[in-house]
Amino acid sequence: MNDAARYRLDASACPACGSRRLKRFEALASDTSPPQHINIVECAECVLAWQYPSHRSQEESRRFFEEAYRAAADNPSAYFHPERRAATARLQVEAVNQATDYRGRLLDVGGGNGFFARAASAEGWDVTLLDPALDSQLFEGTAINALRGTLDRISDQTFDVVTLWDVVEHLPEPMQVVESAVRLLNPGGTIWIETGNYCSAERVSGGLTHWIYQADHRWYFSPSSIIAMLNGLGLTRTELHPTVLRPGWTGLPAFAGPSRQRLLMEIMRRPMQTGTALRRFAGLKSVARYPGAGLNIFAVSARSLRSG
Repeated sequence: MNDAARYRLDASACPACGSRRLKRFEALASDTSPPQHINIVECAECVLAWQYPSHRSQEESRRFFEEAYRAAADNPSAYFHPERRAATARLQVEAVNQATDYRGRLLDVGGGNGFFARAASAEGWDVTLLDPALDSQLFEGTAINALRGTLDRISDQTFDVVTLWDVVEHLPEPMQVVESAVRLLNPGGTIWIETGNYCSAERVSGGLTHWIYQADHRWYFSPSSIIAMLNGLGLTRTELHPTVLRPGWTGLPAFAGPSRQRLLMEIMRRPMQTGTALRRFAGLKSVARYPGAGLNIFAVSARSLRSG
């Protein structure tokens, strides 16, 4: 794999395709209070986007998640709230189970406070949970092998399934981590990657205050960019899951494109905002050609063909 596809944070060329046609802008981080400006670079060729420079260091990110896990139960609307995480985990486990006709060894990378790991274990999976901000004491006496740290802690084990739910967008070098995860797959094993969709119609409509822009989101992927990453690592049977694995979230992969009638009505109602409306229309027309543009969050699975 060439250096252009190593996904290192840079501002001179796209770390995926190498293009120097880059757009730079500021967005508002939805995970800071009050919202703070973050610097975004977007590739005009493959539409990968990333933060540069990163708003948080890796140590700051680790502390942020430790605090978020501790405070989760106090905010019912938060991403980390136990009931919301448990409901999401059930959908994720259901997707994994439907794609796999047996219950083997599963590694959950960046599994946070372990809701998916617990749900998978309850379904019969032999689960190893790995997270740099993990409180491993919470899993004492369970069947889950809970490890605080990163993939360098996993050296002599292989797995039938490896999951990275909402992980790759946080990593300084996501390709390095995904590549390491793929090496841990058994022959025919499956990797799952879930992340926010930068090429979604909702992200374009939401503008620079959309939730996808976060201080801890270093990368902004689309289904196309994740599939290209996995294909580049030699995986096969790459599939985009047809629904959002979130309770109450709607959306289907196909997006027909923006409505001209709605554009005209918007211009008539707010003529002073014509420029904004036209830019949004152009953005929606552009993302309509990308697979999965109707999914605000997407999950991709792929299989390893390595021989033993």
